[in-house]
Amino acid sequence: MTLFTARPYDDPAEAAALAALVAACEAVDQLDQGSTADDLAELAGDLDVHVWDDAQGQPAGFGQLFVDEPDGVVEGRLRIHVRPDVRETPLGDAIIAWGAARMRELGHERGRPARLRSLGRDDIPYRLELLQRNGFTPQRMFLRMVRQLGSDLPVPSVPAGYTLRLLGGEREAAAWTALFNQTFREHWNHFDYTLDDVREWLAAPDYRPDLNLVIEAPGGELCAFCWGTVREGAEGWIDELGTLPAYRRRGLGRALLLANLARMRDTGLAIAKLGVDGESASQAPQLYHAAGFTVAYQMVTLVKPLAHS
Repeated sequence: MTLFTARPYDDPAEAAALAALVAACEAVDQLDQGSTADDLAELAGDLDVHVWDDAQGQPAGFGQLFVDEPDGVVEGRLRIHVRPDVRETPLGDAIIAWGAARMRELGHERGRPARLRSLGRDDIPYRLELLQRNGFTPQRMFLRMVRQLGSDLPVPSVPAGYTLRLLGGEREAAAWTALFNQTFREHWNHFDYTLDDVREWLAAPDYRPDLNLVIEAPGGELCAFCWGTVREGAEGWIDELGTLPAYRRRGLGRALLLANLARMRDTGLAIAKLGVDGESASQAPQLYHAAGFTVAYQMVTLVKPLAHS
């Protein structure tokens, strides 16, 4: 039987080895959950991160929790990285057990119920089987969509009186935070971004100010936004796209989307991707289909309520 030793992650010098483990898992799982060594070095000492070593002392498993309280429940979004050559062992189950114990602890500390949430692709069975045998149930389906960035991109059309422009960086960070939270407050499983969150993203080394677009209404209010990024050096991503409810059905989201795709193409990117709630009440999937995106696969979000220990 293969034995593994669980331990906290305390030494940032291990970041490169852990990044290699995460990359090996991502190559198989294709969940868009890669992490750089620099990212992982910053997590050293975090109680919501744990490592499992094999008998040779090499990292074989890595668990990470992202903790929020979206609806009065302490929720841990669990990332599970199991080295591909040891997936026939119970290591994945051990990572889930650690995550459940940690979330029960946090729920007890905060006097609230707790739950775990995680993801799996509908076309790659390992994670879905692992999660479901550990008591997770499917809750929501998200679409991963893709579009080639060629000469067929329609020209964006902005309604008269509205101005499509770049976000004004830190100067407009508070306005963007409020805009995002107001736009998505009624969406499924929404949790607010904080001003500190947004400031951190604006200051990140890979932030692309040329792909952070907004639309200003005739009265000067920011009413729609499209935040784009570049991942793996070659893929454009539409990370956030939204319009305030009072300004919907005017073509603002489509204009922002097409404008950002054109910017990505003009910087040499050949492909753009995004993720969207397949059951979105805002009809976002229809917007993306109309703009030339197609579904590459579906991402299943699964949840596991945790009883108090």
